Amino acid sequence: MAPRLFEKKTYKFLFPKVEEKGEEKMSEGAYTSSAETLGQVNEENVEAGIKQVQAITSSWSRFDLVMAYLAVFLCFFMLSQQQQMAMTLTPYVTSAFAKHALIGTTQIMANVTGAVVKLPIGRAIDIWGRMPGYILMVCFCTLGVVMMALCNSVETYAAAQVFYWIGFHGITYVLDVFLADTSSLKNRGWIFAFSTSPFIATAFSGPSAARAFYLAAGWRWAFGTCAIACPIVASPVVYIFARSRKKAKKLGYLNEKSSNRTLLESVKYYVARFDLLGMILCVAAFALILLPTNIASFSPALWKSPPIIAMIVTGACSAIAFVLWEKFWAPVCFAPFHLLSDRMVLGGCLLSLITFCSFYCWDVYFVSYLQVVHDLDIHKAGYIGNIFSIGTCVFSFLIGGLIRACGIFKWPAMAAIPVQIAGITLMLFFRRPDASLPLIIVPQILISLSGGTIAICEQMAVMAAASQSETAIVLAFLGMFSSLGASLGQTVASAIWMSTFPRFLRLYLPEDAKGKTAEIYASLKTQLEYPMGSPIRDVIIRAYAIGQQRMLVAAMALMAIAVFCVIMWRNLNLRKVQQNKGVQL
Repeated sequence: MAPRLFEKKTYKFLFPKVEEKGEEKMSEGAYTSSAETLGQVNEENVEAGIKQVQAITSSWSRFDLVMAYLAVFLCFFMLSQQQQMAMTLTPYVTSAFAKHALIGTTQIMANVTGAVVKLPIGRAIDIWGRMPGYILMVCFCTLGVVMMALCNSVETYAAAQVFYWIGFHGITYVLDVFLADTSSLKNRGWIFAFSTSPFIATAFSGPSAARAFYLAAGWRWAFGTCAIACPIVASPVVYIFARSRKKAKKLGYLNEKSSNRTLLESVKYYVARFDLLGMILCVAAFALILLPTNIASFSPALWKSPPIIAMIVTGACSAIAFVLWEKFWAPVCFAPFHLLSDRMVLGGCLLSLITFCSFYCWDVYFVSYLQVVHDLDIHKAGYIGNIFSIGTCVFSFLIGGLIRACGIFKWPAMAAIPVQIAGITLMLFFRRPDASLPLIIVPQILISLSGGTIAICEQMAVMAAASQSETAIVLAFLGMFSSLGASLGQTVASAIWMSTFPRFLRLYLPEDAKGKTAEIYASLKTQLEYPMGSPIRDVIIRAYAIGQQRMLVAAMALMAIAVFCVIMWRNLNLRKVQQNKGVQL
């Protein structure tokens, strides 16, 4: 039964032509599983969640697709607003507990979590469906924001960050997979740029809202308001998923049969399908290697600490055990790691790791730098700090349009890397106390141009190498590598900050103020209390500048090897690659 479409004139101004694809051809060099070599899908090998989304999209009309995309856009807007407010307020939260230096540590915990959570979520939404995974992630996000509002210590705030970022990364991941499910590959760059477009508005509204809450009611009320808004704004997507599933069943596209398994049989089945042991080993390997590495950056002596050594050794053993388990004994692999042998997927993932690591090397303390060195208030510093986000979103639209028109993605990425290196070089040169604000802003624009290009192109590279049934997994790989890169970058930034800032404070502070080193180091609020031009403020500014320059040197060194990741890609034309079934853009 063919799905009924509304009259073609309706909503045509909002979206490009909707395509209905059945079985589709693959371009030369694109990855195909053995079951799909001739364009045919072995239904027994397709997970229930993938069958469900194929049935739903086959039953959709153009109106349904428009409403779904509007609901997704609203959800992305809410997440972006929360993220901007949290980023702006985090220095004040950690300073409230006299732990300003732990900004990087709390963000590292969040990104470690983000690095390991997407693969389990990818398995869950393929097995159970998109809607259950989405609802679970909304619950995690809401719980995290509630904990932020109620926290009484940095440790509680860090735990809240873990819950929040599990939910945040999970929601954005599920929605990204949904966008991939409902779009052709040639349009997907433009569609993914659409998903990031709320950042253009929230880059301004987020810091302003954070400032208003901080001055009027305090940072706790800011997080409390987000806790109320999160489930409300997320509910339209749940409704559309549920309504579309019911419609697909009614039209006969979705036929769900009872498994007739007992409770024990169901437990055994899902333990095998999820590869529970592999999942635990993978999570343990990432967490037990990255976290102690950051903790040890507080002091060189901590590297000799038995708990740190034990955690790193246990993490390494978990990684080895995970590889052996997946290779020889796992009944169902946690993730199809054979995809990483495809040079498109591997190159895209490595490029994501390098670019995120490079970015976070200098970004973690950038907003604090603007407030201390250039005497900007919280919302103006937030605006400049968000130039990268705004520019990335704008240039993502442009590169998405280029990919839609021409189908190429390798050479734009290749051209973007020298631009990124030039932007970081200019930042290094102008990251001085006597530099004017325009000289701070221009490099931000340059790296946002290249950042938007690289972000879209690396997504296209990994998805061009996968079939529809593997799209969720390759996006999970990409998200895992980006979060891993962010964690490594924040670890480098924290290590440089903790070894540089307090040392140069002690070195340059007047003798009668050297006893205040720990107090100044621990709190952004204390740093800002010293007036511009005072001897102590000048020393603080000098220490900030030295730390930022060293962070930028690390960032530039990393980007020098990014070009080899793009060289690995095949030069495909996405206009000749088609993957999905059902109603799509």
